[in-house]
Amino acid sequence: MVDGSEHQLDLLILATGFFFNVQNVKKVTGVNGQSLADYWQTGIKNYRSITVPGFPNYFMLIGPSSPVTNLSLIEIAEIGVDYVMQCVQKIRRKEVTTIVPKNCVTDAYTEKLRNAFGETIWTSGCSSWYLDDEGIPATWPWPPSEYRRQLSVPELGDYDVICP
Repeated sequence: MVDGSEHQLDLLILATGFFFNVQNVKKVTGVNGQSLADYWQTGIKNYRSITVPGFPNYFMLIGPSSPVTNLSLIEIAEIGVDYVMQCVQKIRRKEVTTIVPKNCVTDAYTEKLRNAFGETIWTSGCSSWYLDDEGIPATWPWPPSEYRRQLSVPELGDYDVICP
């Protein structure tokens, strides 16, 4: 805590609200005190729109690169909650204590995501809040079925996990 005190918790849930880009995420802090806003200053990167390297046990719903342009927000949230709860259950069962996506996996995923937009309307020079500073859309380039598939089961091999 700010006053230096510590509290034993089984789970802490923070509802930071919906932010479509790096604005207003300065208070989300990962390892070494880096804020999520600082991490995203060189480009918004995350793993499957749910997790971020350097932010252990941090999960987002409807995060950047979610299929907000081609799937219901309710369904995106439901798919995300199911994925997050699978991770939380692994923590509750003491299979793992920490889950954080590997940098190399996140980098490869981000590159694949960016390349998937190709010559779509998203990258045609339009001006939109969906686009980052490099003109890369913060949405999902594939069909909704691919989002469902990718988030059906956490692939622990894609994560650095700490076991008890």
